[in-house]
Amino acid sequence: MNEKKQGKFFPTLWAIVLIVAVPLFILSFAILLPIAFRPFYYWQIDPLGIPQSSGFTKAEIITAFDDVLDFIWFHAPFKMGNLSYTAEGKAHFEDCVFLFHFDLWVCVISGAIILLLFILAKTKKLRIRHFFYFPAAFFGAIVLLLFIGVLAVYAIIDFDGLFTLFHKICFPGKDNWIFDPNKDQFVLLLPTSFMMNAGLYIGGCVGTLTLVCIIHGIVRKVLDKKQQKRGKLCRHVYYY
Repeated sequence: MNEKKQGKFFPTLWAIVLIVAVPLFILSFAILLPIAFRPFYYWQIDPLGIPQSSGFTKAEIITAFDDVLDFIWFHAPFKMGNLSYTAEGKAHFEDCVFLFHFDLWVCVISGAIILLLFILAKTKKLRIRHFFYFPAAFFGAIVLLLFIGVLAVYAIIDFDGLFTLFHKICFPGKDNWIFDPNKDQFVLLLPTSFMMNAGLYIGGCVGTLTLVCIIHGIVRKVLDKKQQKRGKLCRHVYYY
């Protein structure tokens, strides 16, 4: 019996879709909190001594931060509290609008795909093939974990270099992300320590979610192999 008839609507194809969707969802979800959940920044203002290093009060810092995020997320008129900025600085935040919303849509779409496939598999509308008894999410998590591991090593060796590379990739051919703190004062509100904390959170979130997928995959493999030995599961294992 061919795979289409046996597995209902190409189970291998849906497995590949999951291998792509799972890491995209985990990574975009991890990135979303530091750029959308404002208390993540608020909670660090005093511990990082941002009022002292920037010369602005905590109220001024929060106002400027909120103004920028309102512009990025809700298309509010661009302003930055009473902080000064240049046309180049404003242009950088206009570039950020696309990136922030792109991350949000990647998170929503990949999450919706995962949820839809899960529901369809649970209701036996389709089947999703395992490879070597491992579910598809296991392989997506492995790929992402290796990728984040390489970035983590890079960050430990040269965080500034990684930061620069990130901006060159995200803003090709532009240098308006290089701020003069005397003209674009918002940069004073984002010290390297905050950027490192955001990176650590993203890495920690990705690591936790990928480990959950990996552990789940190992457990499923053990259980499926036991079922296969008992003759209760076919050679091509499916998630359902």
